[in-house]
Order: sequence, then C-alpha cells, then structure tokens
Amino acid sequence: MPRVWNTFITAKDRAVYEASGYGARTGYGARPAVIVVDVNYAFTGDRNMPILESVKTWRNSCGEAGWAAISPTQRLLAAARDRQIPVFFSTGSDSRADGFDRGGWAHKTERGSEDLPAARAKMPARGNDIVREIAPQPHEFLIPKGRSGRT
Repeated sequence: MPRVWNTFITAKDRAVYEASGYGARTGYGARPAVIVVDVNYAFTGDRNMPILESVKTWRNSCGEAGWAAISPTQRLLAAARDRQIPVFFSTGSDSRADGFDRGGWAHKTERGSEDLPAARAKMPARGNDIVREIAPQPHEFLIPKGRSGRT
C-alpha cells in the first residue's frame, strides 16, 4: 500500500528519510492496546439527544453520533478486557480557576466563558469525565490532557 504522504514530500526529503534508516514497517506488534480518546461528556453530551439540542449545553457535543459510538466501544472494551489487553483513556484536564491555561480556546468561541469553573459547576456532569457506560476500570489507565497557555 503506498504511503499517502509520499505525494507531499520532495524527492530530496524522501532520500534523506531513507538514508537515515527510517521507513521500516513494524506491523502491529505482539502486544496490542486499546486507546479511547475523548469519549467524555464534553464531546457526547450527558445523554443521547439530537446534536442541535445537545450543543445548547455541551457546545462540542457530537450528540446522537457520539452516543451511537458507545455501544460498539463497549463491545471493543469487553473483548480487550476478556483478553487482558491494556486499555488507555484520554480526556481533557480541568482548567485553572483563572482560565490562563485555556490558551487560544478562550477566543475560539463566543461561549468560552462556559469553560470557567463557576459555569462548569452548573453543568449536569463534568465534561472531562469519561462516559459512565465505558468508564475505565480500576486497573486501566486515564491520561489527562492539559493545555498550555500558548495559542
């Protein structure tokens, strides 16, 4: 299968890449893992509802599409857990009380004030919490993703 990035790099870049020894195929390895990225209430909403309704409370919600992914994710996690395959979850971390660490996100939406702790306290759930239906088990890994003050 051709590498899609080859159409975007120059012949010289490709020659340097190959001369440096990079590009070997490694396959999938003998120890797979499952990584569940951002399946949290901020992106799904706190319940299954049409997206235009869900974004009234959770502006980044995928609404019904997010909730449609929960059942297949449960099946994937069950299979991984049965086989003792490691499972990792990532989600955002809470912002500082002064909002300094929100970086450019503070300016990318007219609803940025909803990210401040006082506004979040009124939400029906914590946005960064992994959806309960697929929540990490005690032996699994949760990786909080922070933001820097940079935009």
